[in-house]
Amino acid sequence: MRKNFLVLLILVPFVLNGCAGIVTNKFKSSVFKNEDQGSFSQLENRVVVKKNSFGIPLIEAQNMEDLAFACGYSDASDRLAQMVQLKLVSQGRLSEFGGEVFIDLDLFMRSLDFKKRANSLLKGTSEETIKLLELYSEGVNAYLERHKDDLTPTLKMADYIPEKWTPFDSASLFMVLNFGLSLNFHEEITALHFLEKLEPEKIPYLFPVYPDEDLPFDEVPKLKALKKASGKNIYGSLEKVSAMLEDLGLNHLAASNNWAVSKNIALNNKSIFANDTHLPISLPGIWNLKHLKCPGFNSAGVSGAGFPAIIAGFNGNLAWGMTMSMADNQDVFVEKIRNIEGSLYYLYEDNWLRTKKRTEVFKTKEGKTFEFIIHETHHGPIINHTFKNDRISVLQPVSGEMEYAVSLKTPFFEKDDSMEQFFKLNQAKDVFEAREYIKEIKTISLNLVFADKENIGWQVTGNYPLRKNGRGLFPSPGWTGEYEWTGTLSNDEFPFSINPKWGFVATANHRTVSKDFPHTLSSSWYYPDRFERIKEMIEEGGNDFKKMKEIQMDVKASLPLKLRKKGIFSPFTSKINLVISSMEEPQRSNAQEILDMISSFDGEMTVDSINGCVYQVFLHCASKRIFMDELGPETSTQWKSFCANEFFNYSPFYDHLLQRENSPFFNDINTDKKETKYEVLAYALADTKQFLEKELGKDKNNWQWGKLHTYYFQTETSKLSKHLGFFQRKGVNLLSDYFNRGPYPAPGDFGTVNVAGNFPSKDFDVCMIPSMRIIVDFSLDEPFWGINSTGQSEHPSSVHYDDGIKAWLKGEYMNFPFKEENIDKIYKKAYILTP
Repeated sequence: MRKNFLVLLILVPFVLNGCAGIVTNKFKSSVFKNEDQGSFSQLENRVVVKKNSFGIPLIEAQNMEDLAFACGYSDASDRLAQMVQLKLVSQGRLSEFGGEVFIDLDLFMRSLDFKKRANSLLKGTSEETIKLLELYSEGVNAYLERHKDDLTPTLKMADYIPEKWTPFDSASLFMVLNFGLSLNFHEEITALHFLEKLEPEKIPYLFPVYPDEDLPFDEVPKLKALKKASGKNIYGSLEKVSAMLEDLGLNHLAASNNWAVSKNIALNNKSIFANDTHLPISLPGIWNLKHLKCPGFNSAGVSGAGFPAIIAGFNGNLAWGMTMSMADNQDVFVEKIRNIEGSLYYLYEDNWLRTKKRTEVFKTKEGKTFEFIIHETHHGPIINHTFKNDRISVLQPVSGEMEYAVSLKTPFFEKDDSMEQFFKLNQAKDVFEAREYIKEIKTISLNLVFADKENIGWQVTGNYPLRKNGRGLFPSPGWTGEYEWTGTLSNDEFPFSINPKWGFVATANHRTVSKDFPHTLSSSWYYPDRFERIKEMIEEGGNDFKKMKEIQMDVKASLPLKLRKKGIFSPFTSKINLVISSMEEPQRSNAQEILDMISSFDGEMTVDSINGCVYQVFLHCASKRIFMDELGPETSTQWKSFCANEFFNYSPFYDHLLQRENSPFFNDINTDKKETKYEVLAYALADTKQFLEKELGKDKNNWQWGKLHTYYFQTETSKLSKHLGFFQRKGVNLLSDYFNRGPYPAPGDFGTVNVAGNFPSKDFDVCMIPSMRIIVDFSLDEPFWGINSTGQSEHPSSVHYDDGIKAWLKGEYMNFPFKEENIDKIYKKAYILTP
């Protein structure tokens, strides 16, 4: 700790004087150097690592074993600190790295028992693949041993020496990333927050399922049972953990687009594939890029550092990529609990059952040791941790009378071969072979789109519970037995499509099945906007590589055009005009001016769009006008929860703008009169003018979308700094210019294909972006093109720390050649690993 503090003291004067270059030079010696790295006993033959102009490696080996070792070495050279931090998060050990402040998060992660889940992955993985994971780990450890004295700044400043990597660590990373793609748990906790302020009958208005579906009033009886039962606040203890999960990008903050165009409607008569995964904006990004090659194996694309297989990419025959299927495979149960003679019991069908318990030991960076008892019901672990036998830390809640607890049920298999299927997918020869592997993936719920030069396909993966009652959208009373799971949906019943007659497959987190599909895959679909726009552009024709780039970079918003089509915003909107005419000045003039600007908006969310900026600020003001009186103030748990959930599915503010004219939320509970929808919207228009003048001035030429809406790439350490102590927080903030990049004006919004997601009711800061973009056009001599959202290296002093950002902002792509004559044009020898 003293060493860390001294480093900060040395650097602070330079940072305060804006000398980021001096800080860069301070750590320059620890940047990985492309030179021969020596000999290693684990290798049978030499491995050549080549790199392109972005520092992305092509690893060429003579066999799979050597390839796995070299892949581990390469990943560690680029992303060791990221690997270590994600590993510690997944294993509930972040307090070893960042200190006692992260005990709550560690306790939450240990409660979910990722250790058990990671081991189930390893049990379902073949001996051959386990051997590759072991060699990958040995590659990571060889790098760590050889470079232990010149680790990257994140590890140096934390004064943390990583321990050896193991296959269990790779499985842990695979599992925690899958958890980050899960969804409904956060919605159910939000419903519990809302239940503290609202009557159960109002809550379905805040959870619309899809534009053409009824509100989920069928779930209200569950809420009534919980409202009657819950006399005490037992939910607030999760708020701090939720904030940390958000900063780490593990709070369901993910989306994505993928599509494949049939040769029948492609311009050059060969299939075309595209994928852009949407993840939290971060530095480095969650993905790294690589090309892995040996006899019998040739695969390139994106992968998570710490995992040797390609997650989305191209293998010379097949292209594949993913989006979230928005699966609802998590259920929250509220439990009645009782302390009987020192043991914890929970009520189930009129019987008091003893909880299972396990003790977890935590060690912190400060050298402290804590023990916590984690209780489980048959539904799953109790996650609010309100009951403790002994209070051994001030971070724990005070032990006392607490009648209710919250448990989380998620699918689990003793042996899970999902990781094995991804390894097999890397070598699939065509669409039909690929589907056989894909449909066996259980751990992670995805829409996988895939293509070969003649065929295209889509397959849903994952786990989808079959419930005795209810759809699982809201939390359930655990004591009744009415809402148990009776099994999981057979993968033979998962939706899929091969070579559809209309000529393409596409998913964008929208509802991919008809509303009368006999099973509940989800009640948390995203808006249909991105899918509708992708469909529209594909059906325009001219489908080639250039057109796919245009689609991925498209920033046309659909919502303003839908509002105009419905007559809500147009020059002929009599209902709003009638309200505006009755308003007093200056509100009347302000509202009319903003209405005219939104009515003429073409939907193009460019950075210099004035009307686009006006439209977005209106959404912000309208949401507050509609929902703030019931859910506010801004500091309340309810408002924070509302903001955090509003654009990861079909949100209530979007739904209320397009329909729900009789929603009770249009009425302001703080006034004596009953407001209508059009009164609320009219006054929100006036609020918009006031907001714009306050934030951007009275000159309308300054009302540009990119001045409010920006990309700011931050490290996870920077995002988590607000949870640190005063001096640690100040130290991190002083070094922000060294570690972070931006802001850059951002086009698009939460509903455009080129997504730049923000929380509309909260602010305009971009929190979600296309974390990578890849395109495979089988008609090209070299079909595979892509770009990451950040650089390949995690080292801020490396030229490859942020060079990907610049290309990504411009919509540029790099080629990943597979033909030998083209490889040498793109890649230059970087270093050699020898036996």
